[in-house]
Amino acid sequence: MEENRLKRFGEYIRILRETNGLSQEELAKKSGFTGRAAISAIEKGKNNISVERLPDLALALGTTPGELMD
Repeated sequence: MEENRLKRFGEYIRILRETNGLSQEELAKKSGFTGRAAISAIEKGKNNISVERLPDLALALGTTPGELMD
């Protein structure tokens, strides 16, 4: 069950990133992640992010943490 949730979350992040015209590298820089590989792992559903990092990611994608979690 958790794996499916992570995959759906990752797919949503990818869609938002592409809608905003950002590369994985650009999103990583804007949101304070270490690099493209971190974003790639999130998008593939292989990595979850902490609640503390959610606002940074949401801001970089032009949305809110609550919207990301829906």
